[in-house]
Amino acid sequence: MEDAKASLMAKGSVVDASQYPAFFAGTLVVASSGSTDMPENKAETDKEAANADQEAANTDNEEAANANKAAVPAWAAELGIDGDHCGYVRDYFRKRSQETPPWLEEDAGIWQQLEHGRAYDEERRQAVDSYAHSVTLEKDGKPTAVIRAAPGEDVELHAKGWIQNKEGDTSLHQLLLVLDTTIIAEVYDSIPGGGDTFETAFSFKAPEEPGVYMIWRFNELQQSMEEAKAIFEQGQSADARYPSSFAGWLVV
Repeated sequence: MEDAKASLMAKGSVVDASQYPAFFAGTLVVASSGSTDMPENKAETDKEAANADQEAANTDNEEAANANKAAVPAWAAELGIDGDHCGYVRDYFRKRSQETPPWLEEDAGIWQQLEHGRAYDEERRQAVDSYAHSVTLEKDGKPTAVIRAAPGEDVELHAKGWIQNKEGDTSLHQLLLVLDTTIIAEVYDSIPGGGDTFETAFSFKAPEEPGVYMIWRFNELQQSMEEAKAIFEQGQSADARYPSSFAGWLVV
């Protein structure tokens, strides 16, 4: 062995290509000084990348939420309407109405319909030329046109607004709030004359079936609330109640 080693040393340490593959046995890879930490560094790098992806996703979600919020007109935000409103309106018409008005195509058209409807009510209030009313829903003292509840949950709200008779006549005037096709509140039953205001608390149980339900206004000129409710029960539907009778949404 000593003679063989001496012979190798005498030939020098240079390895030429003629020795592969005849004398090949393996390869030794010598890593840099920091390579022993590679598995740990890789884990840290992967973790940092995952955190960066999560931060980017959070930023995207926040920007989308801000964009959604920014898309809500100021007058609608004051009523407690959120950025999901236009989607709710389209879903409502798709499921509950045979109509597909052209203004459904653009968000701006949906907001404009509601804004014009509210402006029309205010014009009627100033002119006292029709049987008119307006309702704002509130929860915990704040306007809330979008209420979220679990299936079967008890929902407590306030309704406030104004009501009037045409030219201030002496007709008895009833006003109710309806959830799709179910009466949920008796809001007013009196003679408003040229104009009266109201504020009332009410509660109801959310439907068991998840979905988006419209809260809308129904009024009658009858001798009693029972008669007004009986007329409603004869066959009122939630079709085409937006924007003329819209009051809010219940999201279950």
